[in-house]
Amino acid sequence: MVDPTEEASRPKRVNFRHELLRYQSLRGHDLYGSEEELENKGQNIWRNFISQCSATFLAVFAVIPSRNLQTSIHMAHDLGKVSLCCMYASYIVGCFFSTLILQRFRAKCMLLSSLFFHILYSVSNVIPSAFTLLPASCLVGLCQPAFWSIQDCLLLGYGLKYSAMASLPPQSALRLFQTVTIITIHSAQILGNLLSSGLISASDFHCEEELDSAHHRHYLQGHNGTAAHRQHHGGKVLHNEKWTYTLPFIPIQTRRLTETSPSVNFYQLLTLIYLCMSVIAMGSVLIFFESPDVALQRRTLGWREKLRGVRKCLTDPRWLLLWFAACYIGFAQGMIICDISKGYGSDVFGCYIVGYMMVSFGTGNLLAILVLEKIKACGIHPLLLTAGFLLNIAMLILTSLWRPTESQSWQLLVFTAMWGVGDGTLQSQAQSVVVKYAREERDVAMTTFRVSQGLGLLVSFIVSIFTRSLVTSLYVALPLHVLGFLGLILTSNELTSRQRSQHRDNARQHSPTTSDSREHSDYHNIGGDA
Repeated sequence: MVDPTEEASRPKRVNFRHELLRYQSLRGHDLYGSEEELENKGQNIWRNFISQCSATFLAVFAVIPSRNLQTSIHMAHDLGKVSLCCMYASYIVGCFFSTLILQRFRAKCMLLSSLFFHILYSVSNVIPSAFTLLPASCLVGLCQPAFWSIQDCLLLGYGLKYSAMASLPPQSALRLFQTVTIITIHSAQILGNLLSSGLISASDFHCEEELDSAHHRHYLQGHNGTAAHRQHHGGKVLHNEKWTYTLPFIPIQTRRLTETSPSVNFYQLLTLIYLCMSVIAMGSVLIFFESPDVALQRRTLGWREKLRGVRKCLTDPRWLLLWFAACYIGFAQGMIICDISKGYGSDVFGCYIVGYMMVSFGTGNLLAILVLEKIKACGIHPLLLTAGFLLNIAMLILTSLWRPTESQSWQLLVFTAMWGVGDGTLQSQAQSVVVKYAREERDVAMTTFRVSQGLGLLVSFIVSIFTRSLVTSLYVALPLHVLGFLGLILTSNELTSRQRSQHRDNARQHSPTTSDSREHSDYHNIGGDA
């Protein structure tokens, strides 16, 4: 028999999980209420994350390949280029209102609204005209900043909750969710472009307007492109096939009622598959996704704080040069989407090659991002910044010197893959520099980065419309890249000097009383880096 007094004198074991829940409830921040609810919330995290990744995969799968084909399919009156201009002009506008939208609406509502706009864009590609394609492009561009901001906020919530349940550092948990999301997005682009190239190559579909070889040479060589374009338009060398669509995937030509319908065209099947994907994406969020209990944007910045951050981002010389780097990233992507995919791809090989080109570009982009993620500590080292700069310079020079022929298809794919590596390298480095260099104005800095990138995309499309010269686009890209590289080097040197001064301050403090403050500072640095 055990003596009751002796049993009472023994120290009781403390269940830290129950004590943590009790402590949170006493402070009024009880997120779960009980251990059973904690386990249920753990299941909800994975259900929400899987449904969110599925919806993102299907939405990107449907929209990005259709966007890549705009300049090759809709060439009449530059409809494809104008639609891209509308998309990214609206994207710039949406960047200014994304924070306000996150404060006013819940996550599920915003996800459903964004996916509905994706459905409208897919419908506009099924029934292509200026009255359908341009408004749908504006709506997709307007919702994109809020759509990706929601993704960031939700991933942050998933990472914090999962780190609390699995006893992982918050940085590791957040990086896990971010890596899976990045792989999901790039996989959707790759598979969507593969599907577009496969179906188009299996059909008798050709570009809506076919240019002769002389105009193609003038377009690539540069300065004589506009005159040649007008001459060929005046001579009616271009021919046009206008379609309307009906189910089941049968194009009808309404010139004469007695005319027989042509054979099934797989491009129609492709557009309708993209439409179905967008509908399924919206349905997965509607059925399986549950809105989180916490607000997406918990901290509201006043107008004075926002203006102070904007003024600092626009007056600091390092910030100004960094925005040139963001503009170059967008401008180079616009060249790939608009000029290179058409002049190097569809004009030489046919529309089917555009998807394969973007598959190579996306694969190289993903590999560069994952490699730099592994060496994140050295991601803003001057040597790596210089390597990314030289790689992009080499691609600009190669673009100005090399032209593909019909027998150089695999060389073209390697060429676009190297463009993807250069784009992924520079984009990862620029975003890392912006996040580390910004302090109080981090949200404003990331918004300015996105606006600058969208502005670069918009300028690339405008230059292509008015000059019709790839050489002119290269001349614009080169100074943007050089100025952006100077900004990256200057800010990386400033970050190095900050770290050295911080190490010197820590070295001066050897007393045990300061250990808590150092640990607290390191914790906030980790949270900021994540």
